Amino acid sequence: MKNILVCAATKSELNCVAELSEKHKFDTALTGIGPIFTTFNLMQLFRTMHYDLVLNIGICGAFSETISIGECLNITSDTFGDLGVTDGDTFRTIFDLHFLNLDSAPFVGGKIFADTHYASLVCLPNVSGITVSDASGEEKQISQRIKKFNADTESMEGAAVFYTCSRSGIPAIQIRSVSNHVLPRNTNTWQIKLALQNLSETLNDVIPLLLSNEKNT
Repeated sequence: MKNILVCAATKSELNCVAELSEKHKFDTALTGIGPIFTTFNLMQLFRTMHYDLVLNIGICGAFSETISIGECLNITSDTFGDLGVTDGDTFRTIFDLHFLNLDSAPFVGGKIFADTHYASLVCLPNVSGITVSDASGEEKQISQRIKKFNADTESMEGAAVFYTCSRSGIPAIQIRSVSNHVLPRNTNTWQIKLALQNLSETLNDVIPLLLSNEKNT
């Protein structure tokens, strides 16, 4: 039996697999919110534990209104959406600044991709994401990020999980449920309870599938 780690930023997100983790044999980890805490806490785990797959779960915002609130998604590519500099009215990434090549491992074209094999087992819409420390909440900022990255979703941990796992040689995938559309910040319109409920129901199907596949490989 191989080892699977399911990680999430908050207790409410990790609770989506609380019952499953008791029934099936997999580890869970609370990483904390944001790329820095996520990276540090995963690296601490990886110092003493070996994992064959890391599944990052949680909620996210969707840039496109064609994506429904509460919809569960397979985030197959991610990148850091606020790692760079603001130059006047323009945001320039570390790739734009030539501090890093677009194809410097683990980046491919400036993105980090989920493990192809495990992501293909997840029967959910495949979408792209950006990961930020400063969540979008202002019209100009939102417009700039849409234009710059053309991503479908935004979270605060996904790319950090992909980066840390890739550099550690561990396959990783990411499943998120949409709690809100990325608009000027108004938490009264967010539907976190619905997103968490749908995420929990989806993971009840996905995780046993991943565990079953592990047993047969």
